[in-house]
Amino acid sequence: MKRVLLRTFLKSVLTLLTATIVMMASLVFTSDFIHLTLIFWAIFAWSYIFWDSFFTQKKTTNNHTC
Repeated sequence: MKRVLLRTFLKSVLTLLTATIVMMASLVFTSDFIHLTLIFWAIFAWSYIFWDSFFTQKKTTNNHTC
């Protein structure tokens, strides 16, 4: 239970950091609030899926190492 909560917390923090960094980088290209909001939420959704699959694969890879 403790490990699941830690993994969920880590996924959430990494997702927020990824989305914030990409949004800050996109300020170079646009300053329109609507575009920045869409970029933030799109990257937030994508990175949550990415980090979830990353940790799932990492967990299965660690179980099968020789």
